[in-house]
Amino acid sequence: MLKLKLTAYLLVTMLLSACFSFTGAALADPATSFLLKSSPSTIKNGDSITFEISGKNVQALYAFEAKLTFDSGKLEYVSSESAIEGFMVPAIVEGNHITMAATQKGNAAVQQGNFAIGSITFKAKQTGDAAVTLQTMKLLDAKLSETVFAVNSSAAISINGTPTVSSPGQTTSTAQSDKQISKDVSGISQLTVTTKTSYLLQQLAGTEKQLTIDATASESVGHVQIELTGEVIAKAAELGKPILIQSNGVQLQFDPSSFKVKNGDAVKLSWSTTGNLPGSDDLQQISGVFDFDLSVDGKPVHAFSKPVKVQFTVEAAQIEDEDKVGVYYFNKATKKWEYVGGTLTNDHTVSADLDHFSPYAVLESDKSFSDIQGHWAQAAIERMAAKQIVNGVSEQLFQPNATVTRAQFVSMIARALKLPAASASSMGAFTDVSHSAWYMDSVYAANQAGITKGTSATTFAPDAVITREQMAQIVVQAYLYANGGAKPDPAAASTFTDQAAISGWASDSVQLAAQLNLIKGFTDGSFGPQLQATRAQAAEVIDLLLNTTN
Repeated sequence: MLKLKLTAYLLVTMLLSACFSFTGAALADPATSFLLKSSPSTIKNGDSITFEISGKNVQALYAFEAKLTFDSGKLEYVSSESAIEGFMVPAIVEGNHITMAATQKGNAAVQQGNFAIGSITFKAKQTGDAAVTLQTMKLLDAKLSETVFAVNSSAAISINGTPTVSSPGQTTSTAQSDKQISKDVSGISQLTVTTKTSYLLQQLAGTEKQLTIDATASESVGHVQIELTGEVIAKAAELGKPILIQSNGVQLQFDPSSFKVKNGDAVKLSWSTTGNLPGSDDLQQISGVFDFDLSVDGKPVHAFSKPVKVQFTVEAAQIEDEDKVGVYYFNKATKKWEYVGGTLTNDHTVSADLDHFSPYAVLESDKSFSDIQGHWAQAAIERMAAKQIVNGVSEQLFQPNATVTRAQFVSMIARALKLPAASASSMGAFTDVSHSAWYMDSVYAANQAGITKGTSATTFAPDAVITREQMAQIVVQAYLYANGGAKPDPAAASTFTDQAAISGWASDSVQLAAQLNLIKGFTDGSFGPQLQATRAQAAEVIDLLLNTTN
């Protein structure tokens, strides 16, 4: 208690002093540095903006004092906050100078390393360019020894436009975060969740296997933003604990090591929701459209090294055919919706893995073709068309009885299993697979995965029509790839009436494919090993494959 009072007294004394004296202060460690930054770099007149102070290679911080200057003609001081848990002295503002200070309490351990120290918020009051400069930092260690740093770190912003009219709404505080609901100039409600670093670090230190952040709103909102510090992300990555964001209608779980972040970074995860569904002739909307965004220090993160798991909540009454429901993303370049994946569960949720952020939605396909009505493979073809694994020869025609080439079937497999791209060193082995061919990536991806081989060491025969026994061999290898190479115990051998006609190299594959229900024979008991496979048969085989993969 005495230590707290003494430190608070020293801080108040520093703040009230008319001039800043460095007498008696220890020399600063040159390896230690401080940074002032803001995001975004452009705001509208009347908007608020927060500048964040972070430290790098800090040796020992029990208390601090920060001195800043700002463009008082264009910015108006609003508030300041300490990221250090403890006691903060009210900031002193004199003209264009600001002094802010804070201390930890009691026997709290000193802060070390890279971490956020505090933040200061201004309101723009005039258009033009404005800057805020962190002039000096004074640190006190656990023994109240002072170290002074000359920083001179500036952050500049541009102020333009007319003020954004917003409703302050209501702020709800919990141990984990502060939630504020407000309205933008268009009247759209938005939820901002500002998490509390110290509490999240305590949660991470506990026994829970993941860090769960509550981002639910008490009313309908069109925009959600969750603010986290790099310290939390880095600690979660260090501990190997995923982060789960729970909100209304959606939740996201991500591996914190899937993107680069460091202590002191400001991490913002946000999304906007809308009911608009562009470019969706054959797709019916089941959920809202969620446009996700992630930034680190204002820089967008476009892709992840590990997938983000997203789960949407849907209403069962809106769904006509569960097998045609999935998660799609809107490709802004092509202006088309592309299938991602997804499984509808009994609790009315649809989950999928995302490798990047874009507009996403749960949609139901009603795509069909005029020449498959009443066809024995109609349901399988429509399911595969919904997943964008097979396409028609035109918008209206599928030609189910037409033949399939080796390149076409392997491309279906590659799309169905989302095969990773082949390495550069593995490409170019087949002299008859041109680098400009539409199927090149699929052929080499399947070859690298061990799903298919060439007809020789240097040829693939992409345009050759695939036979049923060739299709059986490839689909078995695809099954083994998708299931980690685990081969099931052999069951009683299937006996086709034309068993003797099956090539020796394909015999085991045909038997295993039949055992796993990956391919079916004809009603007369034959298999037709050398018969050319049809587009309908290929669609059915892929459909059966997806029903048996993990």
